[in-house]
Amino acid sequence: YEDWGNQGQRGKPPEIKDFIRESELIKQNALKLYEKVMTEHPTYERNDEVLFYLGYNEYEAGNKNKAVTHYWTLIKQFPQSKLVPDAYLQLGEHFFSDNNVAKARKAYERALATDVGRVYNYALYKLAWCDYNAGDYEEGLKKFHAVVDYADKEGRALSDLKSEALRDVVLTYVQLNRAEMHVKRQRYE
Repeated sequence: YEDWGNQGQRGKPPEIKDFIRESELIKQNALKLYEKVMTEHPTYERNDEVLFYLGYNEYEAGNKNKAVTHYWTLIKQFPQSKLVPDAYLQLGEHFFSDNNVAKARKAYERALATDVGRVYNYALYKLAWCDYNAGDYEEGLKKFHAVVDYADKEGRALSDLKSEALRDVVLTYVQLNRAEMHVKRQRYE
């Protein structure tokens, strides 16, 4: 597509479905390689990474149950892995998208127990949404504010999440019928 654009966009543009088909083939080959590593090299020192990427790519390929199984395997077999908090985040996202707030909350709470700033703050953000979706707007509001405070403390790396949380604070104040309170909080204006 880039070549077509660089050549003055002459003729018919390439079909996006061709690129998607090629991308899917690459993904399927990657999945086969990950499976092969797990099968043929069960003691490979980086199998925690293999399991994580296997889970991630299975989920992207639409094989959600397989992905969830890989994340659980990672958590059980490699409890000290630096990827365990990320696996819990992925499980939280899965349960959250399935509207299973209770299971999502448990996964996000486990992810929250990390010292990795981006994982911690995202887990906190998603826990705020769990509260919001469960109708506990006060708790959700506290967590949204905590996300903003944490992002302020950590700096630029978390600014996108801070912006999201600020928008969600407004929604929460509206649910609490206290929209004017948001306006009065000067540091969040």
